[in-house]
Amino acid sequence: SRIKGYVRYDDSWKLMIRSDFTTVCLTNEYSSSQNCIFCFKKVMHPVVVVMKNNRTEIQSNRGSFICVNPDCISVRSTMATHSRDTISAHAIALSGIDTLLIGATFPPFDPKSSQEKAESFIATAQHFSA
Repeated sequence: SRIKGYVRYDDSWKLMIRSDFTTVCLTNEYSSSQNCIFCFKKVMHPVVVVMKNNRTEIQSNRGSFICVNPDCISVRSTMATHSRDTISAHAIALSGIDTLLIGATFPPFDPKSSQEKAESFIATAQHFSA
């Protein structure tokens, strides 16, 4: 990409400056906007059928997500559609608070997830809640 006259730096200096005044926690945003925060299954954009020039077209609504898992608590309570920005912000906050409290990442938000890591996370979370 073009820099357009600006010098490109890494983001480590931001952490140093901001950590002088408050606690800073870096989180990985991997898959945070692709998973439902209630059931951790994949979500999709809702589609709408519209008439345009005497033709029917399918358009997706990119501003929201819908969970299609029938076992999800949000689907059961008929509130399966959520705002894209809100669900992403909640998922990032959930990942960050988990990193602070337990010291591990939720398996759905871990880019290098494995069965071994998932079992370790469950064991650590159970010890934390006990």
